[in-house]
Amino acid sequence: AFTPDNDGLNDVWKVEGENISFYKLEIWNRWGELLFTSDSLKKPWLGQRRDGDEYVEPGVYVYKITYAFEDPN
Repeated sequence: AFTPDNDGLNDVWKVEGENISFYKLEIWNRWGELLFTSDSLKKPWLGQRRDGDEYVEPGVYVYKITYAFEDPN
């Protein structure tokens, strides 16, 4: 489980993949507030709100991943 509390255990939620030419991650809370967005696989979500000052509460979050694979030719 993802537990963003900076205790060194399961503090990062990230997406991994290979041969990806385009990537975008968006994460929202249940009220539709956009909490996090990234266009780099190297930028994980640390469980903080957009302002970065506090961690989100335990709960259910919605995410959308948009991606494209590199053309093998």
